[in-house]
Amino acid sequence: MSSFSVEIKSTTMPTSTRMFRMLAGIEHLYYALLLTGDPERAANAQTWRGWHQLGFHMSVKNPPPAVREGERVMATLDVSVEPDLIINVEGGQPRAIAGLKSLLTEIERARSQRGQESETARLAAIKADSKVAAALITPLHNALNSTGCALAVPDFDFAVNRALTVLAHPEIKSLRVR
Repeated sequence: MSSFSVEIKSTTMPTSTRMFRMLAGIEHLYYALLLTGDPERAANAQTWRGWHQLGFHMSVKNPPPAVREGERVMATLDVSVEPDLIINVEGGQPRAIAGLKSLLTEIERARSQRGQESETARLAAIKADSKVAAALITPLHNALNSTGCALAVPDFDFAVNRALTVLAHPEIKSLRVR
């Protein structure tokens, strides 16, 4: 079983809502990478319709319906090093896990280049980063648009935006995958 940790150094202890958003964000990013990385599932409208019907609420713990046995991940939180956090990720498909690690590294690179700015400006810059966009945004939008699920793009963007906003929050000093 795959496992890795994300060590998040922060200036202050995040609120419980922000912590739950981090966990859901990690899972949503993983599932987006998993499903867009599989050409057969990426090209199947039911992949996206099923996930859209399930929804993107932070309390949803079921994986998208197109996720197969053995591909599910579970993200848990270790707050014992507060105000810093450790998110432990267990399970998952190795290729998608590698993609998630790489994406998190790119998010950290893009985040660390930002100065003091609003969350909105920070999110726009992270989404516009060429490596983040190439790994996540473009494949997801391409899959949704090519399968006739373009009307769901705003909902998927909402989940991605929430994940990127919380993982690139101004109070984060560093995000390290280990």
